Amino acid sequence: EERKLRIREQIIDKYFGNLAIVFGFCDENRVSVRMTKKAEAFLLESPEMSITEVAFSSGFNDSNYFSDKFKRHFGMSPLKFRSQSKPGK
Repeated sequence: EERKLRIREQIIDKYFGNLAIVFGFCDENRVSVRMTKKAEAFLLESPEMSITEVAFSSGFNDSNYFSDKFKRHFGMSPLKFRSQSKPGK
């Protein structure tokens, strides 16, 4: 049952994004964590992207909101996370 629920949420997230939250199909916190983890990958793998581009590419509509959620999840700003994650640091 839990696996079915996870699969349903993945499908809803993939095709409907934040609309899933609006209509109550997914927990907002769970979606924010998932989007923040997407942003982590962009920050590590695409250093040429601006923080705003990372935010929008991860599904956030506001870069300030994204930065706040990212900081709450990782304990540092996206910019600091990126600078500390560079090779040799």
